[in-house]
Amino acid sequence: MMKRLVLLSCALWFLFPLSLSAEGKYCTHFPLLFAERGFAHAAISISALHYQGEDEFVEITNRSTFPFSLEGYRLQSVEGDQCYVFGAVTLLPRGKVRLHSGPSAWETPPEDLLWTRRHIWRNAGDEAQLYDDRDLLVDRWAY
Repeated sequence: MMKRLVLLSCALWFLFPLSLSAEGKYCTHFPLLFAERGFAHAAISISALHYQGEDEFVEITNRSTFPFSLEGYRLQSVEGDQCYVFGAVTLLPRGKVRLHSGPSAWETPPEDLLWTRRHIWRNAGDEAQLYDDRDLLVDRWAY
């Protein structure tokens, strides 16, 4: 019985890890499973969210070995109800893109894109949600 409990705990930690953010808060990442959205969605995930300071950013990673188009994908801030729709952005295999916001936000395409020079992410807590071009939830990151 104890062995099963330990294995279950390890499995849950692997699926829903708690990590310490740069700001010293615990963040929970909720990766969606292959069966929930299909194989293509399992390749794309929100890999970081920096929500404090003058340059906020969300990082999206392509974990596959194939290029992946984000055209029509949407990143949503739940608390402020702001969204960003990706244009013709293709992530290289194992590639990343960071979407910047805040007064000191900057861009150097194709890896760093500018969303807005306004703050998007609430320091007290928010959730980033990534939707595909068919409006299906692909991934989310809450803090």
